Amino acid sequence: MKLQTKNNKKMLSFALTICVLFSMIVAALPYATAATALDVSYLTLAPGSDATQLTFSWHTADKADNPVVRIWQQYSEAIEFTGTSSAAPSSLSTMYYNRVTVTGLETNTAYTYQLGDGNDNWSVEYTTKTGTPDSFSYIVFGDPQVSSQTYGNNWKNTLELALGVNSDVAFMASTGDNIDSNTRAQYDYFFTPQSIFSSLPLATCMGNHEGSGTAPHVFYNPPNTNGGADVVDYWYRYGDTLFMVWDSTTGNAAGMRNFLQNAIDANPDATWRILNFHYDVYGQGSSHALSDGKNYRDTYVPVIDEFGIDVVFNGHDHSYSRSYPMKWSGNSSTSNTLGMQPENLIDGKATDLTGTVYFSLNSASGQKYYSLVAQQPYTAVMHQNNRPMFSIVDMTASSFTCTTYQVNADNTLSIIDSYTIAKTINVPVSAVVALSGATDVVVGNDATYTVSVSDVSKLATVTLQFEVDGAYFSGKSFTGLNGFEVLGDVAWTRDSTGVWTGRVTLVNFNGGVSSAAGALDIFEMVLASNSNLLGTTDVRLVDAVLSGYDDADVAVYIDSLIANGLVQTSIGQYFSKYDVNRDGVVDQLDLTAAQLFFMAKEGDANWNAAKRADVNGDGRVDIEDLILILKNITW
Repeated sequence: MKLQTKNNKKMLSFALTICVLFSMIVAALPYATAATALDVSYLTLAPGSDATQLTFSWHTADKADNPVVRIWQQYSEAIEFTGTSSAAPSSLSTMYYNRVTVTGLETNTAYTYQLGDGNDNWSVEYTTKTGTPDSFSYIVFGDPQVSSQTYGNNWKNTLELALGVNSDVAFMASTGDNIDSNTRAQYDYFFTPQSIFSSLPLATCMGNHEGSGTAPHVFYNPPNTNGGADVVDYWYRYGDTLFMVWDSTTGNAAGMRNFLQNAIDANPDATWRILNFHYDVYGQGSSHALSDGKNYRDTYVPVIDEFGIDVVFNGHDHSYSRSYPMKWSGNSSTSNTLGMQPENLIDGKATDLTGTVYFSLNSASGQKYYSLVAQQPYTAVMHQNNRPMFSIVDMTASSFTCTTYQVNADNTLSIIDSYTIAKTINVPVSAVVALSGATDVVVGNDATYTVSVSDVSKLATVTLQFEVDGAYFSGKSFTGLNGFEVLGDVAWTRDSTGVWTGRVTLVNFNGGVSSAAGALDIFEMVLASNSNLLGTTDVRLVDAVLSGYDDADVAVYIDSLIANGLVQTSIGQYFSKYDVNRDGVVDQLDLTAAQLFFMAKEGDANWNAAKRADVNGDGRVDIEDLILILKNITW
C-alpha cells in the first residue's frame, strides 16, 4: 500500500513536470495561438537593400491603419515592423496594397512571420529562410506572361521543378512580362504558386506587357527605387554582387546611365555587377533579333560598357541564347560589326573577361515561343525546343555559373547550357601576427620580445600597439628587423593603473617583404626590468594594422589575425646553473666553490650542498662539471 502511494506521487509529480514543460514551450512560441482573421492576397517578398533585409507586399480588402509584419526565429521573441497602406487602382476594385520593410535579419536562418493591420487582426503564419550571401544560388526566369489558369499551372510547375533542383535558393529574379495583359484575373493566375511567393523573395522586372492597364507596382515592393515608390528601376546587394533592375520599356540611354551610376556609386566595392531588363539586345528570336533588338543594342550596349557590367539578363525574346563576351565596336550601322572578346577559357571557365555576357531567356510557362533566326556572329549558344525553361545561378566572390534547364514533355529536366565566369580576386591573404619573448627574467636584467608575421606577401607598413606594466618594465630599445625600420619614436600613453600603451610604426622602403615560407620577425622590443620588484606581468600585443601591395602593385590593406598576442613573464631572482655560489654572476668564485665538493656523489651526507656543483646532472661532481663551469665564466 505504501509502495502504491509512492508510485502515485511519482506519477503525479511527473505529470506536473510535463505540464510545466509544455507551458514553457508554448510560451516560447510567441504567437502560436494568435488570431488568423486577416485575409490577405497577392503576398510577395522581395530582396531588401542587402542580405539582412526583406520587403513585403500584400493586398487587403480594407485599408490597414498600420500595416505590420511581425517576425521571429524559433523560440525567440517576435519583432514588429510597420509600413504603409495605399489604395490600389480602380481596376482592382476596393483592394489596398500594403508595404513593409524588415531589417536586421540574420543570414541562413529560418523565420516565421505574420501580417497585421494594426488592429490586432493577423494573417496565418508563413515561413521564410534567409540565404548565405558569401555563396548563394537564385532562380532567374523570363516571360511567364501568364494569361490563363492553364499557364498559371505551367508556371507553378516550372518553379516547383526549379526548387527540386535547388531547394535552398536565396531568391527569384524575373526579366519581366509576368502577365500578358495586366488584368487582375491574370495576376490571380500569376500568383497561383502563392506558397512559393510567401516564402521565397522575388525581384521582378518591368516588361512591355505590364506597361498598360493596372499599374504593376502595386503588387511588389522593391528596395532602393530610383525616384519614388512607384518607379521600377532599383538595385539590391547580395554578398559581393550588385543586382540592378532597370525599366527598359520607358527608359532611354541617359536614364540608364544615370541609374547605373547611382547604383554603382552606392556599391563601389561590389565584385560582380548584374543587370536585368526586359528588352533583349543579343537575342536570336525571329520577332526581335534583327529589328527592335538591333535598335536596343545600338542604344544600350555602349552605356553598359561604360560601367563594367559582368552579366545582363533579358527576356522578351521567348527563346534562349547566350552571347559571347561582348564589347561595343564603336560602329552601330549593322548588327554584325559589334566587337567580340574571345571566351578566354581556362579549365572550362571564362576567366577575367573584359566584356559583358548577355543571356536572353525563354518563357517560363510556355505561353509563347519565337523561332530562331540564323545564328548571328555574337551568339555563342542558342536553343528553341518550344518547352518552358528556367536558369539557376550559383554565385561566390570569385565565380558566376548560370545553368539553364528545359522542362521536357514528360516533366523531366534537361540542361541545355551551363556557363561559368571566373574572376581572379586579388584579396590579400590574412596575415598571422605573433608575439614571443622572455617568460623568465632575472630582476634587473633585460627582457626581449619579438613580433613576427606569417602568410603575407608584399608587406610594406605595420603599425603595432602593445601594453606593458610600467611597474615592472621600462622601454630600452625598439628595432625593426628584416628590412623594416622604426618610423619615428614609440608613442606612449599611460592609464590610471600604470599600464603603458606603446604605438610604433614600421616601414619597409624596398617594395615590401613576404613571409609565405614561414614566420618572419619584423620587430624587436627590449624592456628593462626594475631592479627591486619581483612578480609576474603580461606583455600584450593588442593591435596590428598591416598594409602592402597586391599583384598589380596597388596599395591595399591586409587583414590580420593576432594569433599570439600575450607573453606572461615572471621576474625573479633566477640563477644560472653554473652560478654555484648564487651571487648572480658566473666567475672564478664558482669554480672555487665547485672544487670544494670535488668527487662528492649522490648519497653522500653533504650532497644537498654539493649538488649545486653537479652542473651536468649526472649525480657526481667531477672534472666534467669543472670544465663546464670554466667554459661559462664571464671574464
